[in-house]
Order: sequence, then C-alpha cells, then structure tokens
Amino acid sequence: MFVYAANKVNEQDANRSLAKRKKTFTEEEWEEQLSQIKRKQLVFDDSTKFYLVPFGAHKEAKVEELKSALGPNTAVIDLNELIKQQMDSPESTYGALLGKTLDGFDTNKSACFYTFTYRLAPGLFTKLVKTTSQKLKAQNPELTNFVLLNYPNTIPEAIKFEQDVAVAQKLVLLDNQETDSNIVDYFRTVNKVADLDQLKK
Repeated sequence: MFVYAANKVNEQDANRSLAKRKKTFTEEEWEEQLSQIKRKQLVFDDSTKFYLVPFGAHKEAKVEELKSALGPNTAVIDLNELIKQQMDSPESTYGALLGKTLDGFDTNKSACFYTFTYRLAPGLFTKLVKTTSQKLKAQNPELTNFVLLNYPNTIPEAIKFEQDVAVAQKLVLLDNQETDSNIVDYFRTVNKVADLDQLKK
C-alpha cells in the first residue's frame, strides 16, 4: 500500500519542471491518496454496506428482523448454501477441492457447518461471497446492503474480505451466546461489533 501511494503521489504532470512540481504533502493529502488507492482496490465502495453474521444458522426469524431493520434493498448470502452448491455440482469451480479438504460437517452448529483442513488456502470462501455479491448487484443495482450469513468462518477470511471486497460495516450478533469467539474479538478491536437490537433502533 505504501509503495502504491508513493507512486500515486509521484504521478504528476511530467511536463512541469522539477522546480514547479509539488515535493511536499500534508498528512491530509497523503491520507487522501491512501484512501483513493484503497477504494480502487476494493470491489465495492462505501455505498454498499456489508453486515457479517458469522453465527447465522438456524436463526431465520432473527435474520428476517435484521433484513427489516436494514431496509428493502437488502440481500442475504449464506456461506453454508454457497459451499453446498459447490460440493453438489460436479462442474463447479471449487467443488472437487472442497471435497478433498473437507474435515468435518455438523448441521447442529450455529455457524458455518463445514470445516476444512489446513491445506485449503485462505480466501476461497471470500471469493465465493464476492462473486455472488457481484452477481446479485448486477441483477439488482438498487441493492445497498448485503447480509453475509455464517461468514467469515475464519479470521484469515475476514482479513481477505476487507483487503479485496469491501470494508465491513458491522459484525452482527443475533443473540448473546455468540460473544465467545476469536472472530468476534477480532472485530471488537476496531469497534465493529453490534447486536441485533442496536441495528433495529
């Protein structure tokens, strides 16, 4: 990021003499350059809000409450469904890989039902979420909010999401039993954890 920002700052009019070219930048100007680069790198800008719900399984009524609180232009994407679609289809992009690295499957969990071995590189689930979000947005440009159920399923996926896709608006807890999680702790450090009641106000 630093290198990109430095290059961007140096992209000034080559026809101007060195004496006239700007050589110093305020902190605000530097931060603006970083912000512009970050926006260009992400798939979605700040006009599209993403609400991460890592513990979203078996909570259909509360998910509907969340959708209602966010408004009509809200789409829901369930990582459990995306993984199932991939594994059920012999022609899918990642089905074979997911099948080979599957380590566990438990539908009683309140989060992602699937666990995979360490051989599965971080970012695959983020790609599934990103691709699905892009398709839904293309089909309905009026969408302004995405609720991502049972995602992120790991901290590396959470990091990849904010590096490649968008800055998460909030990580949403649908009940008080979900606070003991390293994923929740990760987002709590940046003050991005909210419960359902807070968003309904």
